[in-house]
Amino acid sequence: MAQTQRTGWRAAVLVAGAVLLAGQAQATTTTAEAHYREGAALSEAVADVSSDIRRHARHLERLSEQIPASRETHAAHLDAIRDLVNGPLRTRLAQLEEVRPFLPEWKQENIDRMLDSARYLAANATAAYSLKWADPRIPVAMSDSYRAYIRRMVEDVARLTEASETSTARIRFQLKTAQWDPATRPAGR
Repeated sequence: MAQTQRTGWRAAVLVAGAVLLAGQAQATTTTAEAHYREGAALSEAVADVSSDIRRHARHLERLSEQIPASRETHAAHLDAIRDLVNGPLRTRLAQLEEVRPFLPEWKQENIDRMLDSARYLAANATAAYSLKWADPRIPVAMSDSYRAYIRRMVEDVARLTEASETSTARIRFQLKTAQWDPATRPAGR
């Protein structure tokens, strides 16, 4: 009788342990999926902001080919780019950096590409911004340096947009087809 009670008690402990492990696995899966979803939403937000920046940068590129465009017109587009880079783009990229450790290696590398493109974009926008008032006697569009910075901005924002759109599409596909792997999270997370 005592043997039966001990065996029954051990079986109950094993069942309880199995239920706890199953609950932990479910929580891990839910957490990993939540990080994936957050990464997708943030990548999509970066893509949206970079699309707006691209529109302004392309407009500046067209304006830089036309000498009659006023400095104020250039300044308005540069101001819009500056506000988008310093506001929503910086915020979304900072949020992506926070969830970065919880995402797989390919996503972390993609976030690094987005951050690099954003840094180059900000540097080229700052340089173009400083040139717009350099010599008021010369139309800003006549400056080769200014046009080069604008071209680089267009290239930088294109890379940023491509990286964020690719990342969003891949995460969405993996979530839809359940091909993401919660085991790709680093230990201790």
